[in-house]
Amino acid sequence: MKIIYPSNKVKLQCTSMRDAAKLFGGDRKLEGFFAIDVKSRKDKWRIILQPLDENECPFVPCHIDVIAASVRVIEIREVSAHYE
Repeated sequence: MKIIYPSNKVKLQCTSMRDAAKLFGGDRKLEGFFAIDVKSRKDKWRIILQPLDENECPFVPCHIDVIAASVRVIEIREVSAHYE
């Protein structure tokens, strides 16, 4: 999977756990899951997804910087109103 970033800053935010946690905050209760804001950080809707391996099994451990090159399948786990 090829991912194109508009700048090095955005690339670090998407590939570095330290930079992402600093920018987005939050805890790590949903290990192996990732969230995408539907509209913006201020909007309550988020898509929760989980990257899967070629056998459609979760990566354990799920370190995105390690698995990013091999992810070919994701499972949309939930679309939720995060703050409700």
